[in-house]
Amino acid sequence: MKIRLLLFATLLHALSSCSNSGNSGHATQFGRERGFTEFIGLEIRNRQNEKLGNIRHITVDLENARVVEVVVNASGYSRGITSVAPRALTLDSQRKLMWIDMSRECFDASPRVNPADITGDYQRDRIAAVNRYSGLEPWFYVEGQKQYSNAKTLRLGHVRRSDQVMNLPLVNTQGASLGRITTLRMDITKGQVIHVVVDRGGYSDYLNVIQPRALTYNAARNGLVLDDSPAQLAGQPRFRWTGMGKNSYEEEKYVNRAGSEVGKPMRTSGMDQGDDYRDRQKTARIRDRIQAASGLSSSGRSVQVATLNAQTTLRGQVSTEAEKVRIGQIAMDAGRLENVSNQITVRP
Repeated sequence: MKIRLLLFATLLHALSSCSNSGNSGHATQFGRERGFTEFIGLEIRNRQNEKLGNIRHITVDLENARVVEVVVNASGYSRGITSVAPRALTLDSQRKLMWIDMSRECFDASPRVNPADITGDYQRDRIAAVNRYSGLEPWFYVEGQKQYSNAKTLRLGHVRRSDQVMNLPLVNTQGASLGRITTLRMDITKGQVIHVVVDRGGYSDYLNVIQPRALTYNAARNGLVLDDSPAQLAGQPRFRWTGMGKNSYEEEKYVNRAGSEVGKPMRTSGMDQGDDYRDRQKTARIRDRIQAASGLSSSGRSVQVATLNAQTTLRGQVSTEAEKVRIGQIAMDAGRLENVSNQITVRP
């Protein structure tokens, strides 16, 4: 307990001098959806081009579709294991590294992490402090925060290392096997888990895409539960293995969505519409704006829209990348950009 109190005290002391250097104004602009394994080992550098460390692993709150923190093997004078708020980072795809707007002195003053205690109960306050260290407000409720009667109170869920989610079994509520988790797709700079990819097993080379918020952990937290049958899961958007030994994959570009009705989304895996009033209102608002937008194709106006726990998912087919981006922007304008999962496929 004394060690934990000292950790918080150290962090709060450094916060006053380092919080203004956060990258909150730009971090979400350059995010790119990638599998979590592609981030492991990436260098983190500051704007002075000083190497601060390498990504050791990433923790996620899967049920809230959130990347919680990036755990870093620090380099230089202050070696050790430290933690970085995901939204404080910017991805440089060309140089294959991450940037953070933080001086070497501030980074060296950040608290160290005990990798054996990543999911401890005290994590909420520590993770909130890590966000504030970079000038970012935590996305979940912390004791003492003001609550509003007309807004959802989001609680930090079960925090787990992303690599420890791999191979967890997935079942439906009746206990029927739906496969195993094979990877997570995430946008670190938005702090968002985009979707979960499930390997159906057997002789199939295809992988199904699941929205994270459609999943819950079982009581023992050694598996995940989805309220869908294997038959319902079989018809959903898929990835396809492309590498020998199932070590790489690509998104299937030819999923047929012709059966959906304009303005009325099919019930799909991970696409259940929430019953909450605000969820329904948000979905209706996005649908209305899509229908009112000029220049969209008929297939663009037919995309599926569903909102669950404020997270909106878009699915369907369009003929150009520009139309996919435009529909995604319409959905983002109706809420927060990190709460939109654009799974629309482009099929010229």
